[in-house]
Amino acid sequence: MRNVVGFKFALGMVLVTAALFWDAPCRALGPAKSAHAGDQPQSQEVGPPRPYLSVDAYNQMPDLEKASRLLLLGAEAAGDDIDRVRGEPPRYATARVKNGVLLDSLAAVPFMQRARDYDGPADTLVCILKVHRVLTIRECAEFMRHGVRLYEPSSSVVFVRVAMRDIRWLLDQDIVWWIHPHTPDMKFWKGRTFEKGRKQVWIYSFEGDIKQRWQADLEQLGATDFVWGPTVTYLYIDYERIQDLAQLWWIKTIMPGGQIVTDSARAAAPGVR
Repeated sequence: MRNVVGFKFALGMVLVTAALFWDAPCRALGPAKSAHAGDQPQSQEVGPPRPYLSVDAYNQMPDLEKASRLLLLGAEAAGDDIDRVRGEPPRYATARVKNGVLLDSLAAVPFMQRARDYDGPADTLVCILKVHRVLTIRECAEFMRHGVRLYEPSSSVVFVRVAMRDIRWLLDQDIVWWIHPHTPDMKFWKGRTFEKGRKQVWIYSFEGDIKQRWQADLEQLGATDFVWGPTVTYLYIDYERIQDLAQLWWIKTIMPGGQIVTDSARAAAPGVR
């Protein structure tokens, strides 16, 4: 009887030990590759979400070709795999913008056709780019090398600033699903309305520092009483100039503001903080 009890105890310990340590080799083996890998690099498996090497610091450099080289060097120095695929492929071919409009490849067709036929000056514009999966670091660098500035490239919907004549190259890339201009009306949140008068507004930018780079643009529109942040700024502006705000390419989002304390308010009421 004592032997039977001892055997059961030993067997139980083996099973507990196996349960505790079995998960480690399973994680080491990694996820099984899907039979529907699509356009993902065949040599890479889809990795779990993890901090994405920031492209922003490189993206804002004046010389994008140099920036693309430095991005690759930065990834190498960080020990990051430049061909690693982050996240899973998107479930939908659509992208909903702030004003509630649902964009898809059908809505983008007229613009993409114009872009393919375009033979004019190198005017730049901000567009919404839908890709089949998150861009790898190598792909980000390649896009930058071709003059494409990337904003928020850690998802399958990427804002890009690109010359109209270079969109043809973008459309020839297998990773690209569709591209559509980010029009001024898309910068306003659905359901958020502005009343007439001098109103408080907050704006988000694609590139900071707003105060250092874009203050002159805002002052030309009569904006005052700024409260600055790196990529978001509160300001006062006349209702009639709000649509002019939306014409500034570097503004991503415009929203009605709440009550905040400005320098003018402090001057008018010294007790206000």
